[in-house]
Amino acid sequence: MAPPSKPRPIQLTATRKRIRYLWSLISTILVLVVLYVCAGLPYYAAIGHTIAHPASGFHHARAFTIHVVPRPHFEILIVGIAAGAAIVYSSRTWRMARYAVTFIHELGHAVSVGMVGGVPMALVIEPNSAGRTTHLLPEGTARRVVTAAAGYPAPAIAALFLAQLLVFGDPAASAVVAAALGGAVLVLWARNVRAAIGSILLAAVGLLAFCAPWVLFISMGLFIGVLAIGGFRSSYDAATLSTIDTTPNDSLSIHEAIGLPPRMVGITLCIATGALAAGTLAVLVGAV
Repeated sequence: MAPPSKPRPIQLTATRKRIRYLWSLISTILVLVVLYVCAGLPYYAAIGHTIAHPASGFHHARAFTIHVVPRPHFEILIVGIAAGAAIVYSSRTWRMARYAVTFIHELGHAVSVGMVGGVPMALVIEPNSAGRTTHLLPEGTARRVVTAAAGYPAPAIAALFLAQLLVFGDPAASAVVAAALGGAVLVLWARNVRAAIGSILLAAVGLLAFCAPWVLFISMGLFIGVLAIGGFRSSYDAATLSTIDTTPNDSLSIHEAIGLPPRMVGITLCIATGALAAGTLAVLVGAV
């Protein structure tokens, strides 16, 4: 996966400046919410959703009306996780699943750009499933490192976030969040057909909120499995790349910013991604 574009002085129109400030605010709030949920901290009532105690089931908002959705057996969720793992393990199916992992990887870059005061400009998915996020980013070593390092852990972070919502929060909320992100990317940054298709598919996940509980659980389990395990495989493949010192990638971008060897950076990102993937599986298995 290609690293984000190098920073350059920002020269923005008044409209772009407003977009920059708005996206910085949205990105910061999104990151704080994701970290809060991933940490497993207490959940509170949200607009349109009332989150009940896990033992008693979930309250689910449909057409602005609250309905109680009975908790299905979590073995159904594990079936979805196992299917996702099988997809990532097989070389044939991994070629297709990697597009989803790359999409979330690039979304991680876009969110981190906004968090450090930059402006995402375009998100492109290449035919070989590599990705590229272009942006305007203020000068600064810390900004470059944060933006480049956000890519590989992003799929595993998204998986842990969705797993926590499924297990301890409102199961429909996980689908709604995925749909909102997909719609935002489609409107703001998708710049080629593959990126647009990824955005539409992610937005379509929101339809799961209106499906039977077992359909929601097995589908989200599949999605979580692909993101968690696929994110780790993607980071492992990058860390063990023989041309990591010369091929444009996130590790090389961090190396250029702070001087650490690209291989060391790649291994560090791989370990972090693996720990997040393990935490996701622990959350789900612990719920069975």
